[in-house]
Amino acid sequence: MFLTVPHMPDALPAVVGTLPASCYDQEPEESDPTSLDSAETESQPTRCASAFDHIGRQPATVSFRHSGWARTRRAVYDSLRRTCQPPHRQYEFLHCGAHAYVVKSTDDPPRYKLAGSSCHDRFCLPCANERSRAIALNVADATKGKTLRFLTLTVRSQRESLANRLDHLYNSFQKLRRRRFWTKRVTGGMAFLEVKWSSVSQRWHPHFHVLVEGRYLPYAELRKYWYAVTADSHVIDIRLIRDHRKCTQYVTKYCSKPLNKTFTRLPEQLDECVEALKGRKLVVTFGDWRGLVVARKLDGEKWEYVDSLQHLFERAAHQDAEALAILRALTDAPLTPFLIRAPPEPKPATAPVPNQKQQTLFGTWERNGTFRLPE
Repeated sequence: MFLTVPHMPDALPAVVGTLPASCYDQEPEESDPTSLDSAETESQPTRCASAFDHIGRQPATVSFRHSGWARTRRAVYDSLRRTCQPPHRQYEFLHCGAHAYVVKSTDDPPRYKLAGSSCHDRFCLPCANERSRAIALNVADATKGKTLRFLTLTVRSQRESLANRLDHLYNSFQKLRRRRFWTKRVTGGMAFLEVKWSSVSQRWHPHFHVLVEGRYLPYAELRKYWYAVTADSHVIDIRLIRDHRKCTQYVTKYCSKPLNKTFTRLPEQLDECVEALKGRKLVVTFGDWRGLVVARKLDGEKWEYVDSLQHLFERAAHQDAEALAILRALTDAPLTPFLIRAPPEPKPATAPVPNQKQQTLFGTWERNGTFRLPE
């Protein structure tokens, strides 16, 4: 059963661990890391008008959610504008995390987690991290005791557009799955797209990381059939997963992350990627794995609403010990950039209590740059 979280203030996103800092955007941030005002964006060329070309400092709640990838987030936002993405997509990307709340567990001692409305955009790193971890946990639950293998399937790089290379990759993989060699040995699986750009060859390198369940796949035969369907590539890799815990690691590492550092700082390539991935599945399920649940519900009976994140910032800025303790339980990252935005006096709590049945959880950024996902 899939969980659909509406983009509304009372909607809160998917229960899911901690990923290594190397997976994320590790770079020194500027004094106002998540501001997207005109001074930061007006130098970028635009090809179409946007209702959000000129926006001021973002709410502290949004800054808090995106503090660990601020520079890349600005680059993605500029790309969404340049490529004339729908206004509602730009709006939701900019306001991801604006309606954030804190919930606590009903066990003793209580645990505090962050929840809120998210944009679910494929180019939003926190959303992608939360989605990939949710998928990883569901895959781990569904494959206990089963024989799994991890494949990497590539296509030869050409001086072609990314869209053409992706068409070739997806079509070739579909042809492979129709081969008797494949259907006799593979009962189900899931493929994750990864896209890289080579600054040396000036070419795109898309490939699939594939988790498969089934019988032994002879390397030489798989290589032969892959070349037969691609007509240009016999570069593959196949590994038996001996430790089931590695299944979760593989999926978390490769799932739902179209952004790659090889092109996030190259506006032309970033724009091409945004356009080329329109309408494409970043995660392809097949065989018995079709319909595998990719979201994890938050059990509303185990979590209680505490306060809005904005109100906690205001309380903490005025030395409210309880509010400071709750924020410290969420992250060890510096809080000063968010507390200095508080008004002279804390305002009364006015945020509506969210619908517990619609709640899902957010991850938070740590001091060392790690994105800590809710467990």
